Amino acid sequence: MNTFSRLFLLILLCLTIGCKSITDSVFSANNIYRVEIATVGLEDASVFKKTFNGVGFIKLSSPIKLEVTNVPFNKKSYKEFLNAKLSQSSHLDIEYIDSLKSKPKYLSVKVTDALNLINQLHESSNEGVRSYLETNQQAGIVTNLSLAYPKTLLEEFQDAEAVFLVQTADAIYQFQLILKNGETKHISFKEGVTMDYEISKACWKQTRQNTYRIVDLIASGNKCASGTYRTPKSIKTEEDYFKF
Repeated sequence: MNTFSRLFLLILLCLTIGCKSITDSVFSANNIYRVEIATVGLEDASVFKKTFNGVGFIKLSSPIKLEVTNVPFNKKSYKEFLNAKLSQSSHLDIEYIDSLKSKPKYLSVKVTDALNLINQLHESSNEGVRSYLETNQQAGIVTNLSLAYPKTLLEEFQDAEAVFLVQTADAIYQFQLILKNGETKHISFKEGVTMDYEISKACWKQTRQNTYRIVDLIASGNKCASGTYRTPKSIKTEEDYFKF
C-alpha cells in the first residue's frame, strides 16, 4: 500500500469517527445516572464527540419551571434520534421523509427558572452536590435537553399551560404538565428518547468570609460575570494575591 492510499484510509477513518452522533457514547449503560434535567456530572468533549458521565442529581423540594418548544426534525437531528434510540433500546418509531414539507417534531426543553434551581442547590439536602461542584470546576448541571416522544405526548406538551420538572419520593425526575382544565399529568423521561443535552456550570461569589454561594449558572464554555468565579478556590487565590 503506497503513501497516498494510507493517507486516504486515515482521512476516511477520521471522517467516519467524526460523523458519529454523540449519542453513541453519551447514553451508555455504564452511566450511573441518565442524562436528565438537573443531573450533575462531567462532560468530556473533543472534536469528534462528547460524553457525559452522570455522578448525581439535585434533590428538588419544589418544581422547576421549564420552557418546552416543538422543533421539526432535519437530517442531522433525525440521525441523532436513530442513534439514541438504538443505544437506549427504545421502541419509539418516528418516520422522517426529507422530501415532505411537513416534518415530525421533537422537544427542546430548558430550565427557565434558574434562580429556583440555584436556591435549591443551597438547601441542606444538596450539600453533597454543592460540595462536588465547589471542588470540581469541570462538573456541570444538565439544563437543556432534546427529546423525542410519541406524537400524542408531543401534543400534550404543546397544549399544556405550563411544564415543570418534579421529583418523586424515590428521587425519579418527571415532567409535570399543568393542563388547561387545571389537572396535572406526569410524563417519564423513559417514555421518550434523549437525543442531546447541554450543561451549565456554576459561578460563585463570596457572601462573607469563608462563605461562598452559587449565584449564576452559565452555558459551558462561557465566562462568569465580573465579580463571580468558576470556583471558590479562584476567589481565595485572588484574595491571597491582593494581600501579597
